[in-house]
Amino acid sequence: MAETVRHVFVYGTLLRGAPNHAQFCADALTVEPARTSGRLYLWRSALPVGVVLLRSGRWGRR
Repeated sequence: MAETVRHVFVYGTLLRGAPNHAQFCADALTVEPARTSGRLYLWRSALPVGVVLLRSGRWGRR
């Protein structure tokens, strides 16, 4: 049985009103402001774009 994704944290071009929101977030049941803390890393791979990873921890702003 497939798991249901309940919450997804997005930022940048996926935010409401940003260029990719309609394409990738159109089926969202709710869109709400949120905050998180942690450190962002840009992971470069064979993909045509970098992937940003979030590591939770004490480094984020509050």
